[in-house]
Amino acid sequence: MPPFAPTQRTSVDGLEIAYRRAGAGEPVLLLHGIPTSSRLWDAVGADLAADFDVIAPDLIGFGESAKPADREVSMAEQARLMPQLLDALGIRQVVLVGHDIGGAAAQVMAVDAPDRVRALALIDSVCFDSWPIFRMRVLRATMPPLARRFPRQWFGWFERSLRRYVPDGEPREALAASIAAWSADAAGAEAFMRDARALDPKITQAVAPRLGEVRGPAHVVWGERDPFQKVRWAPKLRDAIPDATLSTLPGGHFLPWDLPAQVAREIRGLAARAAGG
Repeated sequence: MPPFAPTQRTSVDGLEIAYRRAGAGEPVLLLHGIPTSSRLWDAVGADLAADFDVIAPDLIGFGESAKPADREVSMAEQARLMPQLLDALGIRQVVLVGHDIGGAAAQVMAVDAPDRVRALALIDSVCFDSWPIFRMRVLRATMPPLARRFPRQWFGWFERSLRRYVPDGEPREALAASIAAWSADAAGAEAFMRDARALDPKITQAVAPRLGEVRGPAHVVWGERDPFQKVRWAPKLRDAIPDATLSTLPGGHFLPWDLPAQVAREIRGLAARAAGG
């Protein structure tokens, strides 16, 4: 499946953010994780756009968005930028959906900008001290010399190492496109290393005691076979958020690629709860 919408761009706090937007209705903001991009939401976005105004940005340092060498790219900073992106797009409130480290940004945004979040969905999300996973810690320690000197070869290896976690066909093409954003040259490799170094569990540990402040409906969705964020984190995250619900699905970490129709259905159900339906 191709991207659910073409890339558009806007400036936020002096940074260019690339995003995809399609549909009409209640706004839904989809935040990807690492090493993905807005392409994570190709199928889910196309499904939801039948009924919602769907926005999927590339986070700063990812995809087609700016990759500044002199700006913070942590999930706390991403959370700070998202309300400004909504302002630029003329949007007041959203159903906020975060996957993987995008879930960290979603948690921070939900407590720091509660008036912008109508409902919150966290999909295989990092939380508490669940991250960075061992794979990313190893990459942070070992990749710099090789990735700087041989970026295309290194990122080609990295993409191939993740294929077994992603369904055949279009999802693997979307994975390759996401990773290719860093592979062109040494500057791209440096951008990825900045993203990897910014994986800081202090962000979710700091926000964890505040999850009780989350307003509106919340829903946690998890892949039963997630090898990176184990399903044991799911009930702990649910229990930290008032009246949150939990669904586990028969997939792995990349549920928006594994089971897009089911993920879209979970988001629709959350939006219906927020609307009182």
